[in-house]
Amino acid sequence: MPLDPNMNRKLLIGPSIIAVGLVFHTIGQATPYWTSVTLPVMDITQNIGLWEVCVPKGCVRIPIDSPDLTPSYHASRAFAIMGVLSGAAAVLAIFLYVFQAKLIYATVSSALGALSGFLIAVCIIVWAAYISDKCEDISYSHGFSYAFSCVGCILSVAGSIVAHFSNRRHHNLGYQAIGSS
Repeated sequence: MPLDPNMNRKLLIGPSIIAVGLVFHTIGQATPYWTSVTLPVMDITQNIGLWEVCVPKGCVRIPIDSPDLTPSYHASRAFAIMGVLSGAAAVLAIFLYVFQAKLIYATVSSALGALSGFLIAVCIIVWAAYISDKCEDISYSHGFSYAFSCVGCILSVAGSIVAHFSNRRHHNLGYQAIGSS
């Protein structure tokens, strides 16, 4: 049964939302403004990210083998990367759907978008726990990079839900068309 072009467009709404969520999370995890910490002794504000620490004089990359990194910091990094990779796979699956018009690719895209949202959520939660534990006596605030990843998480999950219901509706319409012939 050929796919209805109007339904094809509706099937692309959810994955498009997932793609926008992926962009937000990618920007968020790549920039060093997850948390701002003001050190009271030196009155210096540090901006801490998953990969860099920035002070007024400049930014320094955080090496993976740094002895100061805790397992939760490493876990946050890992979940951020896995969130990007699963989101990218969701976008790739929807490109396959566009070019091959097989509903399975839309379904896979929806599932991978949900996985991406879940992984980003774990990254965000682990980061919040890490900062809370590390900055017990120091004032801190989460920055725009953290917020970007939160928005990416929300959009990935929302896009997956939209994609799931679009896929389901399309699938049900296909069964009705087959049953009525």
